Order: sequence, then structure tokens, then C-alpha cells
Amino acid sequence: MKKKFSQMSVGEEVDVELLLLSFEVKQGKNGAFTLLKVSDGEANCDVRYWGDISQVNGVSAHSIITVQLKADTYQGSMNFTSSAVRPYSGTDAVLGDFVIMPPVDIDEMYNYIIDTLTRESVAAQNVIYSNDGRNEPISNIALSLIQNNSEVFKRSVAAVSVHHNIYGGLLYHTYGMVKAAEGLASAMPFVDRELLITGCAIHDIGKIYTYTTDDIGAGNLNNLEILDGHLAIGYAAVSRESRNHACAPERVHLLQHMVASHHGKPEWGSIVKPSTPEAFLLFAIDYIDSRMYMYREAQKSVAPGEYSPKIFGLDSASVYRPTYLN
Repeated sequence: MKKKFSQMSVGEEVDVELLLLSFEVKQGKNGAFTLLKVSDGEANCDVRYWGDISQVNGVSAHSIITVQLKADTYQGSMNFTSSAVRPYSGTDAVLGDFVIMPPVDIDEMYNYIIDTLTRESVAAQNVIYSNDGRNEPISNIALSLIQNNSEVFKRSVAAVSVHHNIYGGLLYHTYGMVKAAEGLASAMPFVDRELLITGCAIHDIGKIYTYTTDDIGAGNLNNLEILDGHLAIGYAAVSRESRNHACAPERVHLLQHMVASHHGKPEWGSIVKPSTPEAFLLFAIDYIDSRMYMYREAQKSVAPGEYSPKIFGLDSASVYRPTYLN
């Protein structure tokens, strides 16, 4: 039965097909239980299984399972438990049914970013920034970095957890930021439009090197993220690619600064603090887009008129879902 978490009612108990992303067996007072992380194709969710899943033959991570799912509420949020899990034995469901995708088509988002950068490049072709002839538009660096890594850029998550942690999440996050940058640049004509849009387009380019994303949208950090971080890796990527372009050195430096400072504060992982209007706007747009994703996801997880539990990534705020959002 292809029922979704969002369609479950409190007290309902029904068999559903889910993709088992991962699991953790724990010991409780009454014996072993397992925390299952599963996907229904619309959302990832945690299910508490009253047993040791590792003892169920034919069940493994990244496999489709049939779960006897019971819905309840806990602190205003839907809560799911199960007393029976078995391998899926049908033929109607395939792994692709359970991969959570962005609400906008992958190619549509990718083409929008490329088209926007191309327009900025054309508009900046006759602008003089250097007296030594190095006046190539800075947006060409972003176009090369994205187009030369298009497949991984389209696939990658933006994070392992918290925000945009889905297949194509990095692209979805970047798309939203580029659109926001266009609007803010129009509202603030003193801002360097090309520089702001370019910075938004490649602020997280380091993640294509520091994150891995499999075919079901599960992301993992590698040693580069742990040892260096995606800001430093992105800064280095801009530096390398700039050698293939005749951009004004100062503008390359300003773009690198935007990548290095886009987390805003050192305690939030920023290498330096934003020191230009464009760098600050990039930080602000990134902060807003990531938090809006968390707000949207939190609203999906609660019933109309209810609050979510406190969410660490939102400064421990609870998120309310209005009664008219059905």
C-alpha cells in the first residue's frame, strides 16, 4: 500500500511500503528496539520498531520493507511505531519511488542558474575593472565550475541533515539563493549585481568535493569536509578556476572572500567575517534560505493548529502550522 506519512491519522494502523535508509538497534528496559530512518518518497521519518531489526531475515539498509505502521502524537508531532517489519515481496514498488526530490524539476533549476549567469556575463562584458586588460566577467568562473561538474552538482545534497538534505538539495538551495539575489540586487542598485549572483551560485561549490550522495539521496561527509571544510575547498576551487580566465584579480579576490565568509561568523564555521555588501548579502540569503527549508519541513510534520518540538537548528524555536494549511 503506497500510503504516505502525511496521510496517516492518529490511531491508524496499516501496512505501508517504505525505503529503509538506516537503522540503529538499542536496548530498552523491555528488550531491544530499533530506530528506523525510512522514506515514503515525500518525507524521511523515524519509526520505532519494537524489536531487533537485524534479526529479521531479508531486511537491510537501502531495501524496501513492509511496515505495520501505527500513528500517534507526541508533543504535538506525529509519532510512528511498528510491531512488525518484513521484506517487501511485491512488484509494484521500486527504489526510485522513495527518493525524495526537490519540488522543482532538476533540469529546470540547473538551466535557470546557467541562464542567469550567462545573462550576467553578457551584461558585464564591457565593464572595465582593470587597466591591464583583465576584464572578463567574474560570472564566467561560476559557469565553468558548475558546467564542468554538472552531474555531481545536480545530484548532491546540501547537507547530511538539517536543511536541503535530499537528492538535488545543493541545486535546490542554490536555485533559491540565485533567485533571491536577483530580487535584492534590483532593490539595492548600489550592490554589485554580477558579483552577488555569482557568489550565490557557487558559495557551496566546495560541497561537490566534500560530500558524497548516493542514488537514493543519502549524503555523507568525506575527509575533505572534516579536515578542511567546504568553505576552504570552495575558496581553493575558485582560485584554481580563475587561472583559466582573464578576470580582474581584485574581483576574483572579492569572490573568494564571499565563499570564505558566507557562514557569517567564525563560531558558525566562517573563515572570516563578511567585509563587503555582497558578502553580507550572500551570508543573509544563505541563512534565510536554509532556515526557511527547516520551517517548511517542520510545518509538514505537525497537524494544523499544532506546534513542532523545539528545533535546534532554529535556535530551539517551535514551529506552528496554521489551521488553514491542510
